[in-house]
Amino acid sequence: MGQVLVYKRLAEPTETSEGYLSETARQDVFDSMVRRVQNARGIVLTTHATPDADGLGTALAVRDLLESLGRPCRLLSEEPIDHLKVLPGTDRILQRIPEGFDYDTVMTFDCGVRALIPAFEGLDFARAFVINIDHHYKNSKFGQCNYIVAGGSSAEITYPLWQALGIPLSKHAATNLFAGAYCDSASFDRPQTAETWCFAGALVEAGADQETAMRAYNAYSLRDFAMWRDIVIKDNMEFWFDGRVVVAVVDGDRFEQESIHVPDFVSRMEKALLSFTLIAKSDGHIKISIRSSDKRYSAPRIAWMLGHGGGREGVAATVVRGRVDEWKQKIYFLCLYKGLGNIKA
Repeated sequence: MGQVLVYKRLAEPTETSEGYLSETARQDVFDSMVRRVQNARGIVLTTHATPDADGLGTALAVRDLLESLGRPCRLLSEEPIDHLKVLPGTDRILQRIPEGFDYDTVMTFDCGVRALIPAFEGLDFARAFVINIDHHYKNSKFGQCNYIVAGGSSAEITYPLWQALGIPLSKHAATNLFAGAYCDSASFDRPQTAETWCFAGALVEAGADQETAMRAYNAYSLRDFAMWRDIVIKDNMEFWFDGRVVVAVVDGDRFEQESIHVPDFVSRMEKALLSFTLIAKSDGHIKISIRSSDKRYSAPRIAWMLGHGGGREGVAATVVRGRVDEWKQKIYFLCLYKGLGNIKA
């Protein structure tokens, strides 16, 4: 059996986090969330479309928590891509509400807007109390309870629920939470806060299977390499301002499922301070994934300036409509506005 480990979260909101809760409001919302979980008749858990290890891993861990509490719950998610299927409990994921399942609460994880949640059969937001748990800079606060907190991952900000409810953290829950933290930090490849390292250490102490959790992020698919090959062969990558800004374009019609790795590949170009990966579809929708290696250029702020996007320190995304050349031009002038054209090499 796991342990209930002491863990204090979270740093105060920073200058880039106007959308996050203040410490006082955070505690009030958290207490409200705990009461709802304790008294819910039935709970549905879900995350955004094209689930990643943070959204899905957190939902899997919370399902484990709720079952330990004796709360009836079901987890809805799109079919996870293959490398996520190593996470414990994915064999019990559903794509529709079972007939006769009585629920009055929905918990969403890692989702900034409700429109990103798939339309699952039987899932009716109008009949339920919605708890919206997210760590992104920009969130539309679509729930009745919106727990929007600055943190390295949704897994990290959700962890205090185990402490509040007095439930030991199982090895499976610890593994799924570790996968969320590992994925959203790009394998801890970027600087982390002391709180994030403390959180990761608590999960390891509770028995997290690090190897399994890491496979959920580190496994590269043939699609990843095909997308990278597409960028290179078609010369769909540009270097601006002496290489300080990198822009890559991916054919979104050819690759139906996006890659979590390709934007990271692009960001690792030598001298790059900012990178933009545009995944463009013929219907005009463009997903822009942003990476920043310099704190002067906040990825979440840039996503917000380009559209209704969001993210966390160093990583963000937004979805826009239009032509690729138009959005490349907007990105270019935004980089000029941010002063990237004035930095000496």
